[in-house]
Amino acid sequence: MIPQGSIAVRLGHPTLVTAHGADVFALRGRLFDRMRATVSRRASAIAVVSGAMVNCIGATERTRPEVLPMGIDLVRFTETGVQRHPCQLLFVGRLVEKKGLRYLLDAMPAIIARDSRAELLVVGFGPELPALREQAARLGIEGQVRFVGAVSQEDLPQFYRNATVFVAPFVEASNGDREGLGLVVAEAMACGCPVVVGNVGGASDLLGGGDNGLLVDARKPSALAAAIVELLVDEERRLLMASRGAAFVRTNFGWDAIAARYAALLKRVIQSPSSPGG
Repeated sequence: MIPQGSIAVRLGHPTLVTAHGADVFALRGRLFDRMRATVSRRASAIAVVSGAMVNCIGATERTRPEVLPMGIDLVRFTETGVQRHPCQLLFVGRLVEKKGLRYLLDAMPAIIARDSRAELLVVGFGPELPALREQAARLGIEGQVRFVGAVSQEDLPQFYRNATVFVAPFVEASNGDREGLGLVVAEAMACGCPVVVGNVGGASDLLGGGDNGLLVDARKPSALAAAIVELLVDEERRLLMASRGAAFVRTNFGWDAIAARYAALLKRVIQSPSSPGG
């Protein structure tokens, strides 16, 4: 919505604007509210990547936004039957506040106390890396936390396939920013990995209800540790959750399914006589 949408809607052409998260959650204040209101008034259609964003935009919008998530490559992200590590946790994401890795590190001592084999692989980079390394050392868990760094899209699926549990401890950042959706969760699920996810933003959209994954308040390390241990000790539940989660993602988040929905929306926008406020 900001800045691209606020520019595009002034050109007078039919316009579809997609909001991904930060342009709604993090940019606060009267100026940004006015910019969003202008986009909402003038855009032919607005899409948001999760249901959690609908009401955040709806307060100033004439047309209710359509929930249209981004998709994933189901050819690349798929399970191959590889033997998983017996007790490996995986985190994938940029090392920033809203990803919540600091809370997962706080939970690790309790997890390790339950199973000394537990290890955490951290895939990604970002400004919090030095502080996170220091935190791991302070907690005495640096030997069981490995910071892998950036990984290519070609190599990433293997990490999902090897892990016992994927953890996305999403939280709301101090500036209000939070995940609009969090497609790394869908990628992990597509690769047959059970997931534990911080219950903010579009997390519930990714899991679709049922037993496709566990939602938890990631700001509470004890609750996060309990959810992770719950899966580590119950192989049968992990396998069932992984199977259900993979099926849900294949149905709802594949590129073909998402592209078809976007094509239908774009056709409606193209055929509209003009933007509502143009």
